[in-house]
Order: sequence, then structure tokens, then C-alpha cells
Amino acid sequence: MIVAGGGPVGLATAALLDAAGARVEVFERDHGTGRRSKGFTVHPRTLEVLGVLLAGSH
Repeated sequence: MIVAGGGPVGLATAALLDAAGARVEVFERDHGTGRRSKGFTVHPRTLEVLGVLLAGSH
């Protein structure tokens, strides 16, 4: 599988596909990592989704 974009959604998708046994390649346009954080908060819905994903990993 090819995942276009190494942002939060792309990486979460890649992680889920990998956990399901798929071979995954992530392609990102930008090189390296950012120097500043772009995330200032975690919304309640994001925490719910992360909880579901983490519960499925055990």
C-alpha cells in the first residue's frame, strides 16, 4: 500500500494498515522534520479515536 502524506492522518492510516498485515510505504513531500510544533491541543474526539485504536492493538 502507498500512503501519500506523513501527517497525523497518513501515519495513523499506515500504522493501521501495518497492524493488519499490509506492506506499507509512506511518501511525504517535505524532507526532514519540522522545527516547530504545529499541534497545540488535542481535541476530545481525537482522544476518543486514539482510545479505540489503542484498545484494538492489545
